[in-house]
Amino acid sequence: MCHIEKKLKEVCDTFEGKFLNKLPAFQYVNPTTENVTMWLFNLFTPRLEELNAELVRLEVGESPTRSYCISLY
Repeated sequence: MCHIEKKLKEVCDTFEGKFLNKLPAFQYVNPTTENVTMWLFNLFTPRLEELNAELVRLEVGESPTRSYCISLY
């Protein structure tokens, strides 16, 4: 596993197997696809910056026809 994968796994391990509605980030915000994408982007970005990497695009989908994408470029 590469360094980037390890960093992202560290983040994902903190909420693996948990209901999104029960996480502090979604106590007052609905865990919509858009909100989850923003939340993940904000979690991943600083971890990747530690490795001098930049997250430029993140796409999260809840079904084959429903997804949300954040792209810096």
